[in-house]
Amino acid sequence: MAQIVERLKSWWESRRPRDVSKCLLVEWDDVTVRVRVLEAFDDGWNQEFPWREITRVCFSDGGISMSDVVHLEIRRSDRPAVVLTEARGGPEFMAELLKRDLFPPGSP
Repeated sequence: MAQIVERLKSWWESRRPRDVSKCLLVEWDDVTVRVRVLEAFDDGWNQEFPWREITRVCFSDGGISMSDVVHLEIRRSDRPAVVLTEARGGPEFMAELLKRDLFPPGSP
């Protein structure tokens, strides 16, 4: 997982747009989370997964120059789902993760 994170950081640093909220959207309903590319992002960022399949949530602080990242381990998936907190709907998504008690005990 650490190797994936480092590759993601490297890729992101080389291509980071100025306003992530214009390029990436995170939305959800009671059953499913959807991450959608709006513009200027690789289609690989498009993701969809059920809330009930989230088994672990990890948060990476991107510091001043990078977006913070939420890594979600998904049951029966070989790779984690990744959500940038600066995406449109990102702050609300973080609040929803907290509301659903998906962060480990002692987290924010």
